[in-house]
Amino acid sequence: MNKSLIKLSLDKIKRKFEEELGWLSDAAKDSPSSERFAASVNDMLEKKKGSDIYIENACAAIRTFIKCDGKTIHELSYEKNIRIETFSVLWKFLRGEYLPDFHPDFFIDVYFLFMQAEGKYFPVKYIGLRSHMRRWKSGLDEDIVDIRAQNKDRIINLLVHKISHRYSPQNPYKFEPEMTHEQKVEKIHEWWFDYRFHLSAAIKSPTELNLFMDYSLSPETMLILMEGRKKGMPFFVTPYYLSLLDVTGKEFYDSTIRSYIIYSEKLVKTYGDIRAWEKEDTVVSGEPNAAGWLLPNHNNIHRRYPEVAIMIPDSIGRAC
Repeated sequence: MNKSLIKLSLDKIKRKFEEELGWLSDAAKDSPSSERFAASVNDMLEKKKGSDIYIENACAAIRTFIKCDGKTIHELSYEKNIRIETFSVLWKFLRGEYLPDFHPDFFIDVYFLFMQAEGKYFPVKYIGLRSHMRRWKSGLDEDIVDIRAQNKDRIINLLVHKISHRYSPQNPYKFEPEMTHEQKVEKIHEWWFDYRFHLSAAIKSPTELNLFMDYSLSPETMLILMEGRKKGMPFFVTPYYLSLLDVTGKEFYDSTIRSYIIYSEKLVKTYGDIRAWEKEDTVVSGEPNAAGWLLPNHNNIHRRYPEVAIMIPDSIGRAC
């Protein structure tokens, strides 16, 4: 993908359609309605049958795009009926109508979909994947292995203090009174490969997280985490997971794994308002759930999708 394209304004994106997909722009301008526009595009797609598999895939996606336009769905997350307006919006956009509520990214996605249908663009996953992947550091790179080893040592020293000062006679992960600091460190190295140790030593508050991340979290991030704590958002991070992060923010890009433990402001604001998952968990024997799936019971399967089911063992509650 041309990186410069993601920075374009709506006017410039429209110009790209006119330059690269002139037939599509002309069809929109010549069609008095979105239905006529859809018919013209469908006629063009018919001519693509028997083409390259990637072109066929793009054409199939565009047909679905057309088929769903104008339908109304019930959005479970917010309990609202929402009218799908996608292809009709494209028709208005190519005709030059002002659409202030639509983000440029939507039209960029549609642009590349039609470019693929024309055989002018192939997704990066089909070409040059290895070279694309080499642009990013891997957790197997020696420098990242070293950084994470340093993180582990720093975290273990903090765990020595944490375990030494907690009173939990039932917890099997505790030190003997006569143990030296070095012996305690060695003991945690032994426990490190036991998942139960990590569960018992998990970080459960924003202030403790900041300590274990070497006070690298910004005041803004801490405010978001504190607000999430007030709302009752669950917070649970194992020492091992924290060792994978870059606390300097300079060595490697860790936003993907960091996002699992650092809440976004939007997530905190919407927490408690979205009930779709809970509705999917309501199961009546022999009847489809809110997502339309027939499930054996409500205890052991969560968040079902056509090809994904999270299985939850009875022995450990909601952990999956």
